[in-house]
Amino acid sequence: MSAEPFTAFKDELNPIATGAKPGQPTETEGFAEFIRLYVTNPTQAQDKAPSFYDHFEHTLNEKSPESLEILQYARKQYDKWLKQPELQRVLSQISVGAKEKREASW
Repeated sequence: MSAEPFTAFKDELNPIATGAKPGQPTETEGFAEFIRLYVTNPTQAQDKAPSFYDHFEHTLNEKSPESLEILQYARKQYDKWLKQPELQRVLSQISVGAKEKREASW
């Protein structure tokens, strides 16, 4: 992934980057972390990268509103998962009676 689209926001993205691989631009890792925060903790994403947050939502809404909807749906589902009782969270991770190996969807 090219870091070029993110260079204008490097002051916000670089500090949230976690361990970019050798040769990988820090901005792209910062973008990956931003996406994680955008879905799992939007308040923190907006606090840590306020200009990029606004740019990201505006750009997605303009160029790919369905992608924005998907990310916001993922956020809603993650929040719903977090708010359920701990036992339900554990049970939601356990497959009961599944013997077949599932194919990867990607």
